[in-house]
Amino acid sequence: MKRIYFLILFLPFFLNNCIQTPDPKFPKQINYLFSVTNVGDTLNVGDDSVIVREIKLLADKFNLVLHNGGLLQSQPDALVMEYTARNTDDVLVVSTSIGYEDIDRFKEMELFISPAEDGDEIRDRDFFGRSTNYSFIIKGIYNNDSFVYKSNVSFEKNFQFNVIKLTELKETLTLRILLNIEDILIDSKNRIIDPANQNNKEVIDSLMKATIALEAFPSNRLF
Repeated sequence: MKRIYFLILFLPFFLNNCIQTPDPKFPKQINYLFSVTNVGDTLNVGDDSVIVREIKLLADKFNLVLHNGGLLQSQPDALVMEYTARNTDDVLVVSTSIGYEDIDRFKEMELFISPAEDGDEIRDRDFFGRSTNYSFIIKGIYNNDSFVYKSNVSFEKNFQFNVIKLTELKETLTLRILLNIEDILIDSKNRIIDPANQNNKEVIDSLMKATIALEAFPSNRLF
């Protein structure tokens, strides 16, 4: 089926910025949230331990697939999804008004993770390096030694869900992107993966890609 493309521009540096279109009778909104379990917790397996203090992903864009196959497409420079030990609740990555009354049913989200480009206006310099740029960063302590894990992983992940329809009583589509530190740094044999060892990069990246998840639901709350 041919897709219809709509365009919403997200401003990457402000959590609650959006570009306004003429106000519809019943305003509808999309909120992207980021939530990571076990950040700040000490994970112990045998003689090994790991504490993740901070985790960051760089999203090149988010797409929403409409019930009829149309596509609502974002085009930011890049969006930083960051979760730290200071966070106790979901982090609001971006909130934007849809601006069209007849766009109200959604069935899928497409997430694109990609390393920073040199022209991206990203304030977080952790995503930029001398020879390569990055898309996935973890900071913490492994067996009492500090580490910074940086990866230039690039991938697309599609999340399908039952069709969600927004009405005047359900104005906001909430999309929670979920990760769990245990899923990323503890392998299938119940061993902590040393994030300071570059030989473990491929397995850590693959576990992150495999276990990243999404919750999608309507809400009658506007931010």
